[in-house]
Amino acid sequence: MHRRNQLLVGLLALTVLFGGAARADQLTNITKKGEIVVGLLGTDEPNSFVNPNTREVVGYDVDLAKAIAKKLGVKLTLKQLASICLSPL
Repeated sequence: MHRRNQLLVGLLALTVLFGGAARADQLTNITKKGEIVVGLLGTDEPNSFVNPNTREVVGYDVDLAKAIAKKLGVKLTLKQLASICLSPL
């Protein structure tokens, strides 16, 4: 589990470092639209999972998405994805 988290953090860092300039227009589009849409599995506890009491997706990924939306000053929309939608690493 620890190794997997390190890999995910590393991939996130690479994405931020090398993908930021090419995606600058997407940030502009998000702020103009006033909404950011984030896709989550909802089956990967503790990252994102469905709370059985509230039927809402919660977890680390949700907390991070909320923090980003708050920082950008936009509305957050969470979309639960099917695992078939994901590309293999």
